[in-house]
Amino acid sequence: MTDSGERIIMVIQKGFQVNLKDGHFTIPRFPIRSGQKRGIGISLKAVYCISVLDFRLSDKPEDGNFAHRVGLVNRLTGELFSNKLHLIYLKVSDC
Repeated sequence: MTDSGERIIMVIQKGFQVNLKDGHFTIPRFPIRSGQKRGIGISLKAVYCISVLDFRLSDKPEDGNFAHRVGLVNRLTGELFSNKLHLIYLKVSDC
């Protein structure tokens, strides 16, 4: 946890898993639930889930990026919906 209450989760993933992306949406669930304040006007602190991968995230051709930042975005407008959930994937090998 940072000084401002944000949570940081580090995951090291050695082997590819079929449902990797699905699983990574459940990992931040625990700090989100434990960090929320009950009552009217719930205020959540940001949660960062940083995954270090020893494989490619998808079968698509590599674009040269070793980092992928995933967040909650409004698909109609492309605008950021919430700045509270950050999924960051770092590829550390040349796969």
